[in-house]
Amino acid sequence: MIRHLKYLLKSKLFVALILLLSNNYGQETSTISIESSLKIAGANNLTISKLNLNKTVLEADLLISKGWWIPEIFAGIQTRQLRGAAMNGNGSFFTEVNQQNLWNGVGIDALWNIGEGIYKTKASEFKLQANTYKTNAEKNIVLLEVADTYYQLLIGFLKVNAYHQLHTLASNISQQLALQVGVGLAYESELLLAQSNVHHLKIQELNHQKYYYKKSAQLSRLLNLNPFINLIPMDTILKPIELVNIDSLENLDSLGNNRAEIQQAELLLKSVSEEKLTTNKAFFIPNVRLNSFASLYGGLSGPVSLMPSSPGSEIKQLYPTSSLNFSLQWKIPIEKLIYNGPTKKMEAIEQIKELEIKEIKAAINQDIATAKQNILIGNQQTKLANKAYLQSKEAFNQCAKRQELGTIRPFELLKAQEIFIQSKLDYIEAIANYNTAQYAFQVASGINL
Repeated sequence: MIRHLKYLLKSKLFVALILLLSNNYGQETSTISIESSLKIAGANNLTISKLNLNKTVLEADLLISKGWWIPEIFAGIQTRQLRGAAMNGNGSFFTEVNQQNLWNGVGIDALWNIGEGIYKTKASEFKLQANTYKTNAEKNIVLLEVADTYYQLLIGFLKVNAYHQLHTLASNISQQLALQVGVGLAYESELLLAQSNVHHLKIQELNHQKYYYKKSAQLSRLLNLNPFINLIPMDTILKPIELVNIDSLENLDSLGNNRAEIQQAELLLKSVSEEKLTTNKAFFIPNVRLNSFASLYGGLSGPVSLMPSSPGSEIKQLYPTSSLNFSLQWKIPIEKLIYNGPTKKMEAIEQIKELEIKEIKAAINQDIATAKQNILIGNQQTKLANKAYLQSKEAFNQCAKRQELGTIRPFELLKAQEIFIQSKLDYIEAIANYNTAQYAFQVASGINL
């Protein structure tokens, strides 16, 4: 049994769990690492894909804003037919009128609201820049969730393997006790306790399998992968990562100033300030109106009849005709002069944005402080868990030697292995939490994952 036990402890967890999980339910498996998880999330995650598309929408909005100065060009044909009465310019009427004319040509029509055009375009530029920082911030949140889910998947994966080992050892001990009870070397109560412990460990193994499958499906959702393929973590030999130097965690006052959330909020504040100018400064800039066309104008179905005042003019059906109209116009909104509602509204929105920046800075400082403490405490937990792991490993090795000499009860050996495996899991979980805290501090300090 000792040779079998050592084989279990030295076997590769990676291979053992793939066989266990695939044979139990016939599902396909696929290996994945923390590095590949973050890389796949950056390319496949649906939230990140939506953010990239939203950037495209804002880019299109900016192009629309930039086109405020581009006039409309028109071209076409227009006819007019009037039969009956028509009023003259002096108020008298003509009867038995038969008017038929044809207009065909091209023209340009433009109305330039210069104040709104300039300031709204600038506001759209700030919104687009702000969206870039928003995308970075949201992407970091998603990648941090991916990292945390991966480590939770790894912990669940290793716990399934650990309880599988314990269940196997407990089954062997139960079989030994059954033989000993048969020859009178052990009590039946010991056998019943051993059999009950076998079932208990199997239940624990199945509970951790449920947790593992849940985390596998969750990680598959984040990576936009097939949720019916079980993901097998490759980092079964886990080591603490050092993305942040613990000794540098003293002066943190200005560490969060580079956070994308602050950059986004400050740009949105600038956008509101630009839009506010459309309610006051733009008020003094006139609107410009331009209308012009060139056409052929005349009779609908034949040569026109000329007025008596146009002797000697050539009679034709259509005559070249052009027009140009240009105007400057100041619009004076009476409501603004009395209540000034639009400006007051924009000033209130501006103040809200300023308060949001303060809220974001407070939240960022909280994130940094929490991540710092998680790293410092996680470092202590990792050292303590490693010490406990080494002690339990030595204790288990001594129990195994006593088993060879026949000086230890089977339950004592099982308990020693339980403590050894649990301390190993505690060490792995401490490392996983420490590594997650490293990623969280990197995000909290404004560094993209």
